[in-house]
Amino acid sequence: MRVGINGLGRIGRALVRMATLRPELGIDLVAANDPADAATLARLLRHDTIHGPFPVPVAAQGERLLIAGQPLPLARAATPEAIDWSAHGVELVIEASGRFRQRAAAAGHLGGGVRRVIVSATVPDADATFCVGINDATFDPARHQVVSNASCTTNCLAVTLAALLPRFGIERALMNTVHCVTNSQNLVDMAHPDPRRARAAIANLIPTTSDAIPSIGEVLPELAGRVEGMATRVPIVAGSLIDVVVELSRGADRERMVAAFRDAEAGPLAGLLGTTEEELVSSDFVDDPRSAVVDLPLLQHVGDRLWRVIAWYDNEWGYANRIAELASRLAAAGG
Repeated sequence: MRVGINGLGRIGRALVRMATLRPELGIDLVAANDPADAATLARLLRHDTIHGPFPVPVAAQGERLLIAGQPLPLARAATPEAIDWSAHGVELVIEASGRFRQRAAAAGHLGGGVRRVIVSATVPDADATFCVGINDATFDPARHQVVSNASCTTNCLAVTLAALLPRFGIERALMNTVHCVTNSQNLVDMAHPDPRRARAAIANLIPTTSDAIPSIGEVLPELAGRVEGMATRVPIVAGSLIDVVVELSRGADRERMVAAFRDAEAGPLAGLLGTTEEELVSSDFVDDPRSAVVDLPLLQHVGDRLWRVIAWYDNEWGYANRIAELASRLAAAGG
């Protein structure tokens, strides 16, 4: 599968690592587009504040990167339509710039051999929104050309709730994601469309919206209209959690709740959902490839139907793993 990436920001560079570290996925990264020059991108790949050194040598050579000696051609086009993916035989594009979050804009990548676009963000009018292990089996190559991998928080929330749904049912849920900073925020106070995100990210707890709320009903249709929530941005650079209060349809005790999560971890959600009995903190989950790790000591309840669940996630690394896996699965399914 010949893949191109548009946008070598936090997620795009994590995907470059993924192509190197997970050869079993069959991702042949053959081109990338980003406004930065090759030398800058090589340096950012080699030295990462959160994920550490790149696992193989990276260098710049003209308008391309050399990754373990293998060339990765670079372009610096401003729009999807202006990128010549056909020159590199690209079949699937991962849109990771964060800029093209409407279907019409992302569809600019299609053509010239590109059959599929995966957007690393929520896209309200995408042909489909997928979370790996939850609903990706519904992929239809004939209908789904521009698809969304939802958000990092959607993936965390979806696998957490999916562990409970078949056993107990869910009436409704309220979620707050305690989320590390992203580059959608301001380092210091500056104008921003969101008045709260206008404030300094490194000096405030910032209540804001979460993309997980509109998209959770798309990946788990039985929960459409039953989940509400928000985000609280906090001044750390890696490691996030969801704090979700769930009203179950059928009552449970602690033993049965723990069993539900552990059975899902060992069964249908293996590799996506984890559990921990250790008393850990956010930095302990940096570079964790799973979508969610349920903190079992923090389970709380009032009665047998109202439960509070805390699940940790690396909002970059776990999410990048899901994008790469989705690309691999779509290719295998005819994408």
